[in-house]
Amino acid sequence: MSILLIISILSPLFPLLYGWKNRLSSLWNYSLVGLFIDVTTSFIRLSTHANIQWAGNLFIGLELIFIAWYYRQHVFAHIRLYWLLIVVVEGAFFIATINSSFFEFNTVGASSFCLLYIVFGLYGYVSLINHKKYLYIGKSHLFWCNTGIFVYASSTCLIFLFRYIIQEKDPEFFGNLWRIFYLIINIQRYVLIGVGLRKHINP
Repeated sequence: MSILLIISILSPLFPLLYGWKNRLSSLWNYSLVGLFIDVTTSFIRLSTHANIQWAGNLFIGLELIFIAWYYRQHVFAHIRLYWLLIVVVEGAFFIATINSSFFEFNTVGASSFCLLYIVFGLYGYVSLINHKKYLYIGKSHLFWCNTGIFVYASSTCLIFLFRYIIQEKDPEFFGNLWRIFYLIINIQRYVLIGVGLRKHINP
């Protein structure tokens, strides 16, 4: 197991510790779930070599709930039928995953969620510009958390979508892409969320 992989697995610890005062926040709990699943699946993979891609499906399903919760509170507070949309998207994801195979990672679903987070992120930046709550944008929890989610989603969307194609055409390239690029993007996501949670006062 590489040093970068270990750092990536443990990266949710940063928002959990640095943002402890906001442990009721949806993104703090999101980091907690991320840490639990990453550590658990890594242990199972190392000890049994079992196929645990289903855990990825479980995580991205939970991820949508936590991220949608955060944006509902801070960006889409006045949007009607917001949760209905989230339930429909979540339900469609799990139905499609079960119909194909819950034990194979749903790359199309993961990519679709990333597209949704990109839209959330763009609206988050618009919200920051329109409301101008802070004189310096760096003091806003929304700026940091939104940037962490936006950069992660926009960087991994195509990786998820074309994962199996790239893996089949050039396994070595995909391995390097996953072991280096994805892990770095994953680390920055939790670091930026941690900075945001440090500034975020209301859960």
